[in-house]
Amino acid sequence: MKHTILSILAVIVVTCFLPLHATSSDGNNSASNGIILQDANMRTGPGTDFPVITSLLTGTEILTIQNQGQWAEVKVSRTGKTGWVHSSLVEEASTTSQVFPEIIVGIIDIQRILNESMQGQAAKKRIEQLQSDNEDEYVDLTIEEQITSGIIIEIQAVVESYARSHGYTHILNKNSGAVFYHDALYDITDDIIEEYDHQVDGNSRKP
Repeated sequence: MKHTILSILAVIVVTCFLPLHATSSDGNNSASNGIILQDANMRTGPGTDFPVITSLLTGTEILTIQNQGQWAEVKVSRTGKTGWVHSSLVEEASTTSQVFPEIIVGIIDIQRILNESMQGQAAKKRIEQLQSDNEDEYVDLTIEEQITSGIIIEIQAVVESYARSHGYTHILNKNSGAVFYHDALYDITDDIIEEYDHQVDGNSRKP
């Protein structure tokens, strides 16, 4: 079974590209890249009367969506959050140089998700039951592959949804052997297990 799972996992790398374009109020077809010149408050609207959403540090990369008076609506490249900052605190990137989108990578351990998620544990029990029922016979490995592949397809859907909603551009599976180092800060395996179990639990409650 372990060999079968590893064979399937070896080809699993989920890549999610987020849209980087928006329409501005001045008729441009795409948002302009820039940075925050000094620490600034990002607000819900174009003025100091609007509540502060978060503080942006000097050097934060942003996309300017539109301008309204002395205020600019921006999208933070790292998190995807949008809000308004004073235009004097925004520096547009030079139009003569190419600005590359920031790549945000998350790490998952699909083997852990298979072992610890409710669906993964249920699949393992089904496979073990099949093996128990056929102690004296060879269990067709394609049955194991079909069960495991079905779970991995569900995990892929959860990962893609999570990546898009949390601003990740790429999610790598460290089981595949392609990841030689990763900062634990970017390991979202526990989040994926929680989200996967939440979806399964929610579906089980539907009439």
